[in-house]
Amino acid sequence: MGGIWPHVASATDAQTAAQNLLTDHLVLKQGASGPSDSLFAKPLPLLAYVRDELAKIERLITKNEDYRSAYLRAAGLEEFLLKARLCMSWLNDRLAIMVGGNPPVAVTNLSSADQINGFKNIVDHSGADMMRDTLKGAGDLELRQARMRVNLGSNAPSLGEYWKGKSLDLDTVQHNNKPCFIKLRGEAIHTHLYIPRPIAEAALELVRAAVEEFETNWLKRFHPGTLTAADNKPVAAPSWSRLCDVCALTFLPPRLRQ
Repeated sequence: MGGIWPHVASATDAQTAAQNLLTDHLVLKQGASGPSDSLFAKPLPLLAYVRDELAKIERLITKNEDYRSAYLRAAGLEEFLLKARLCMSWLNDRLAIMVGGNPPVAVTNLSSADQINGFKNIVDHSGADMMRDTLKGAGDLELRQARMRVNLGSNAPSLGEYWKGKSLDLDTVQHNNKPCFIKLRGEAIHTHLYIPRPIAEAALELVRAAVEEFETNWLKRFHPGTLTAADNKPVAAPSWSRLCDVCALTFLPPRLRQ
């Protein structure tokens, strides 16, 4: 990940760092020259990011006891995975695109400019409910700035209902017809809302299921061999005793190396 991940190590002030970070982030998200350069076209780094985020959420709960941060990361990762599914479907020509009210066409039949513009609009989309409905085949995703509507093609994978039966089931645990999982995220971001451990753990349960569905139903289909290539790649923080071994901290008493 280090070779492609945005960083601002060379920036000398906060203003420059902020501008450079945002620019590099957008390049990674949208692609430097087009969609094929995007993070969503790089299956191994994409999977590394997803698994690393999941491990961070687990550590925030079990090590840091920072339940609010864990919840927000879980909700953010769940939404990111919705976007990743759509982006991979775009990159693999599994979407039907309607431009300006015209009949649907495949992504490859769009002009180069429309392909770049449409993809940028997908990666910038922030409506989790609308993305989820599109992936379920229950509606079109409107990309207003690109004057496009997008729906799932007949040859695309169908979104598995990974939330079914979970403590924060998106269909049954709702407030005013909106999933509590989504509503709590907004309240936690914008207000003083405190998130207790059981709700953070329920969010972790849901996003674990989302990651599993993403890996097996989308990543495995679009990029066979990626999961095998990523096996045994560590993403969780090593134990203290393992760090002591690797760093040769033999000067510490044995009881402090356990």
